[in-house]
Amino acid sequence: MYSTRQMTERTGATGRQLGSWSDKGWLSGQADKPGTGHHRVWSEDDLQTVTLMMRFIRAGFSPGKSWKFTSVIKKRDTTKEGVRIRIGEDMWIIVRGL
Repeated sequence: MYSTRQMTERTGATGRQLGSWSDKGWLSGQADKPGTGHHRVWSEDDLQTVTLMMRFIRAGFSPGKSWKFTSVIKKRDTTKEGVRIRIGEDMWIIVRGL
């Protein structure tokens, strides 16, 4: 499990981004105690999700598109054939080896 500080240091995402993405259901972001004002802890899966999302965001994609791409990639085995994601009329992203 990771603290918000560890997540921001490892991924470059801000604490506000993590909270927003958790509120949208993109991350688990479990609070150590239920309710507001308590620290969240993040799973290994959250770390992998945010790391990949930040790669897309740094490449110029919106957080929403980054989440869509990340969710497709996480559902598939990228080590063999890779994953093709259509991003436009005649444009694709191919992801391999994650």
